[in-house]
Amino acid sequence: MFTLTISLPDESWCAGLLRKTRWNDDCIVCPRCQSYHIKKDGQYRSYQKYFCKQCRRWFNDKTDTVFHYSHTQLKKWFLAIYLYFILLPGFSIREISSEVAVPYPKCYRFIRTVMEKLSSSPSLFPTKLDEIQSVMNSTSKQA
Repeated sequence: MFTLTISLPDESWCAGLLRKTRWNDDCIVCPRCQSYHIKKDGQYRSYQKYFCKQCRRWFNDKTDTVFHYSHTQLKKWFLAIYLYFILLPGFSIREISSEVAVPYPKCYRFIRTVMEKLSSSPSLFPTKLDEIQSVMNSTSKQA
């Protein structure tokens, strides 16, 4: 249906977008102890790994996000969020799951999790959606 899946770059680009929107101004905070004493510690697939010097734990860009335990590509989840919340807000989760080629139960759990996060902190997410929408619009214009 959409050429958006083709216009979205690879997984490393999506990981970079997640990194940029999550860690504003490179101010990385440990999700466990809230410490700023962090050092970069290599890469895991497309994701930057970090080590907290205070609690001595490792984490990456997906830790404590809605993407944390998902093995599905970020490209598919970004597309699902874009379709469900911005481009086609009247579509059902079943239609979105068929568009992004993700099984319905997995897509349902993901979108429900995103909606729960939205309801718990509504002031946080609209700016992130605006950032994702502006990036998607600029990416689709380049293609």
